[in-house]
Amino acid sequence: MIEAIEKLLAIQDKDQRLRTFRIELAAIPNEKAAKERLIAEAASRLEKARSRAKEIEVQKKTLEVEAASKREQISRYKTQQMQTRKNEEFSALAHEIETVEKAITLLEDKEIELMEEAESLKPEITSAEQTHAADKSKYEGQISNLGEKETNLKTRISEMESARQQAAGEVDEDLLDRYDRL
Repeated sequence: MIEAIEKLLAIQDKDQRLRTFRIELAAIPNEKAAKERLIAEAASRLEKARSRAKEIEVQKKTLEVEAASKREQISRYKTQQMQTRKNEEFSALAHEIETVEKAITLLEDKEIELMEEAESLKPEITSAEQTHAADKSKYEGQISNLGEKETNLKTRISEMESARQQAAGEVDEDLLDRYDRL
């Protein structure tokens, strides 16, 4: 009877190991998904920084075009000013020129602010690129390790199942049936 109990304990040990292996195997897809999310988050941060830099460039170009159109407007006003013979029209055009020059100054100030923001973004983008590359290689390595772990666990499970089958073959069927029910 003691020999049968020892065999059942050996089967129980194999069952516990199998359960542990299966739990670990079931957790691997979640771990892989978590690592892939981390890679995606790093890529998202990088893309966000790059898109902000692109937005700044677009805004700068818009301001440049707007300032150029204002300069053309000043040129037209000066031409009109030279052609006018009335003092009132001359001073009105001078006032318009002054107003447009102030608008150009405001546009150029905004453009300078955008240029400063673009300059401050460069280190952030560089840092985001380095972080993304480091995170990506790190997490891809971990994902690769998880793949190897998955393969090893499947192998160990199949080995353990065959060892359990072999151990179960050495035990009386009635005892094994009782053990399985418990």
